[in-house]
Amino acid sequence: MNSEKIFTTDRMRTQISSSHRLIELTRKLRYSLYLGGETNVKSECISADYFLDEFIPLLQNVMNKSISQRQSATLIRARKLQNEYEVKNIGIPEIVAESLFDNYFFKIKKDYTPRNYIRDQVKNCLNKEEKIELLLPILSRKPLSPIKNRGGLADLAEIQTIIRCAKLGRLTNNLSPTGCKFTILSDGLKYNRACGTPSHIVQEYQNSIAFWIKKLGVEDVINFQDYESWIDKRMPSNRYTQRDKMYKGHCDDLSTHYDKYFSHDDLMVSLQKINEKDDIGNQLYYTFFSIITSVYYKCLYDGKAINEYYTDSYTQSLYIAYISSLHLNLNNISYMGLLSGFSGNSHVIDIISAMRDEAWNAAKRYVAISLTDRKLDTIFGSSPNGLKLTIHGKKDELHFISSSSKDVAMTAQHCVGGLDNSHGKLSINFRYRLEREARKELPVFIENLPDTLFNRQHYGPLLNMANAAQPIYYIDNKNN
Repeated sequence: MNSEKIFTTDRMRTQISSSHRLIELTRKLRYSLYLGGETNVKSECISADYFLDEFIPLLQNVMNKSISQRQSATLIRARKLQNEYEVKNIGIPEIVAESLFDNYFFKIKKDYTPRNYIRDQVKNCLNKEEKIELLLPILSRKPLSPIKNRGGLADLAEIQTIIRCAKLGRLTNNLSPTGCKFTILSDGLKYNRACGTPSHIVQEYQNSIAFWIKKLGVEDVINFQDYESWIDKRMPSNRYTQRDKMYKGHCDDLSTHYDKYFSHDDLMVSLQKINEKDDIGNQLYYTFFSIITSVYYKCLYDGKAINEYYTDSYTQSLYIAYISSLHLNLNNISYMGLLSGFSGNSHVIDIISAMRDEAWNAAKRYVAISLTDRKLDTIFGSSPNGLKLTIHGKKDELHFISSSSKDVAMTAQHCVGGLDNSHGKLSINFRYRLEREARKELPVFIENLPDTLFNRQHYGPLLNMANAAQPIYYIDNKNN
């Protein structure tokens, strides 16, 4: 199969490293999750009114102060760096462009995105009297993964990501005479073709994101869109048909060329063979480990309600056994103590075998999607004047930090948010559920609410989180 690079080396290194870290954490901490009645003892509750009426305004106040600070810093920095723009006097295009080189928001690589390149794109928009449009594919969905989260709705991690997007959007909007629009492209329905997350779970997640954008009062700069709907509106119908045909063709080609090397029995050996075949094989190898904890495994929990899945100790323990045994031949799993406590080991091994197959098929579909959309250049083709931000550094794209400088490798959809006020300063962090419960952090739940029409409209996802026992955030047991 012809090699075509769809991921940068940096992105592959970052994602494989992150995935391997989670896999290693799972092996090391596999008995750390709060299961069954343990959750009821190790938790706290807050009212939905407190969260909406007191906590959210606090976040808004911090956000507004931060925007003012970033604006002052941008103006100072632009004057100091006028030589990099090759101008004698700094003008509006340079000042606007400099807002996109703030290391509070970005990991900056001058070779990937020179200041002149971004300035020229900004200048083009200003000359056309168009808003600066920032495009960021992110906030797809929370995968059903007990080591990453305890539910599928947006929590404090997503709220903080929205705030960071709004800060940058407002900063650029304040500096640009034509304004700024920050478009978040929620790509859950794009990638559920690969990972299989049911559409209603993706939709509920997107609804919760839209709720928090409105509650935070940032609709003036945040334009929240479903990726597939956004592409569909902008792409000619014949090109959209071509996209689907190309995707299916890539799926068939990947299966034809690489299925013969894959073995769910001897997983690691077979994947290494695929890795060594060519560049596409290398990307399949990378993708397999990148999405292993994001696949919706039908053989494990199809038919279960999401809240049932997260309260079922057996299912969660089996999932952990699966992730912990990736390095083992199927014949060796039962001898490593991973299946202690499970009845009918042969049945469990059959499920783990099927899960490995599902992950392999998901990896092929994911690579097929990426090959297709890279080839068609779907985002730039749909918004040629937009400035594309990514959570992975790629040439001509801005590497946006969606979490915090301490949690650069983490994204909200793949973890749970935590609140830390141990140093007298409000701080939001991003960690896997497994890490938090191993650290004995306490999940903070929303107190139960009656299921009424008013409560559904007023409290939105908070009502659903209360009913599903999904925490809105975690706190450190020692400092709160």
